[in-house]
Amino acid sequence: MIPRALLIILIAYLILGVIYATTAPYLDVSDEPRHYAMIERLARGEGFVVQDPANIGDPDDPRNPLQEGSQPPLYYLAMSLVAQLFDRSDFEQITQFNPHAKLGRADATTNFNQMLHTPAENFPWRGTMLAVMVMRFLGVLCGAVVVACAFLLAREIGGNWLLAIGYSSELPIANSQSLDPPPRRLSHRPSTPCFCTLWPV
Repeated sequence: MIPRALLIILIAYLILGVIYATTAPYLDVSDEPRHYAMIERLARGEGFVVQDPANIGDPDDPRNPLQEGSQPPLYYLAMSLVAQLFDRSDFEQITQFNPHAKLGRADATTNFNQMLHTPAENFPWRGTMLAVMVMRFLGVLCGAVVVACAFLLAREIGGNWLLAIGYSSELPIANSQSLDPPPRRLSHRPSTPCFCTLWPV
C-alpha cells in the first residue's frame, strides 16, 4: 500500500510534470532537438555517430545530433524503439530551426524560440509530435520513480516519516533539475537517477 503522504506528493509531481511537458513547444527546450535527432537516427537504422571532431556535420541540420551523438547510448536505443511505434514521416517537414532565433540574449524581446512552430503541433498530436510527447511523458514517469524511491529509501534508512517526506520527496520536486528542464523535455537525464534509485530499493 502506498503511504498517503507519498501518494499526495506523487500526484502533485505528475500534475506539474504533465503541465511542463505539454506547454513546452515542440523540440524547443534547450538541446532537445539534438536528443531527438539521435533517437531518430537510431530509429531509422542509421547507427551510431562516428566520433570525428574534424567532421561534426551541418549544425543547422535538425537531423544532426551533434554533441548528443557521443552520449551513453542506452536511453537513445530504448527511445528509438518507442519512436518506431509512430509514423514519423513528417519529421523533416515540422522540424526546422528558427533562422532568426536570439538564444541566450537577455535583451531579446522577439524570436525566443529556436524552432519554427506550425499548427501541426496542436492537439490532438500526431506523427513525430505524438512520438515526442510520449517520450516526454516517459521522462515525467522516470522523475516520479525517483521521488517514490527517494521517499522509500529515506524512510528505510531514517525510520522517520517526516524526514522521509521532507528530505526525499519535496526536495526532488523543488529541485529545478527534477521538473525543469529534463522531465518536460526529451532527454536522457531523468532515466539515469530513475535506474540509480531503483537499484537499491
